[in-house]
Amino acid sequence: MTEQTKPTRGLPFWQRILITIVAMLIASFLFGQIWQAMFNTNIPSYVAGIIGGLFALPIWEALKRMRFDVSRR
Repeated sequence: MTEQTKPTRGLPFWQRILITIVAMLIASFLFGQIWQAMFNTNIPSYVAGIIGGLFALPIWEALKRMRFDVSRR
């Protein structure tokens, strides 16, 4: 008997974008809370956007490289 390779594929685009947006929002929110605790003022919106965007980049790349087993047992 030969071992068959299981088909794998990455996440669909809509799932990657949804996960990335959620991660970006969570990162921005948490950074905003930390900023508020440290400086007792609201974080500027452009800084929150930069932090969220920078956090989203590695998440997006990691999701593109992930492969998931789609075979059923």
